[in-house]
Amino acid sequence: MGRRMTALLVGEIGSGKTTVCQRVVELAREHGLRPAGILSRPTRDRSGRKRSLVAVDLWTGRSRLLASLDRRLSDLCRGPYSFDPATFDWANQAVLVALQGAPDLILLDEIGPLELVAGAGFASLLAAVVRGPCPSLLVVRRECRRALEARLPARPLVFEVDRAGRDALPARIVNALCCPAKSGPATSHRRSASSRSRFPGRGAVGGAGRSPGERAARGR
Repeated sequence: MGRRMTALLVGEIGSGKTTVCQRVVELAREHGLRPAGILSRPTRDRSGRKRSLVAVDLWTGRSRLLASLDRRLSDLCRGPYSFDPATFDWANQAVLVALQGAPDLILLDEIGPLELVAGAGFASLLAAVVRGPCPSLLVVRRECRRALEARLPARPLVFEVDRAGRDALPARIVNALCCPAKSGPATSHRRSASSRSRFPGRGAVGGAGRSPGERAARGR
């Protein structure tokens, strides 16, 4: 798409940031766009308790265990989570490969203390994403927002997750990043001029045609 626009998706833990990201991916794909990046999908036990995080490569649909609450994966720990550095290496490389394939949007879920304080996780990937050839959406907790903004080359768009506006937020994000008002409707090179249109809200998107990566990302 050729535009280096960065947006932050900001919210508290449990506010639904990953849910919004999943809808952004669905909307983009339904309209012929190609999102890439990493979605951190939680897994839960029968009682609903979160047990782990799985990193989903949105470009290929592949996934790997990223973090666990129940067992120690490595010495890389932050809060209650134990992280697998090998999965971060895999995820970082996957995003770099996707950047070479002309994606329409890059998503990173999420940037937090591991990156901003410890310099681990997706820290080494951040510059390549925000200076890449397409818009980027970075997921961040509210308390980490200012620290992340200080590392960005330009002031980002900011989208706040709250329960009142959460359902409408994915369409707002896709409209802002993939078809800003100043350039008119979305212009994917895979869609004819007669089929281009502004992105609809949640209710207008069907479930047919989901890719393996999208199906894998619908766990939250």
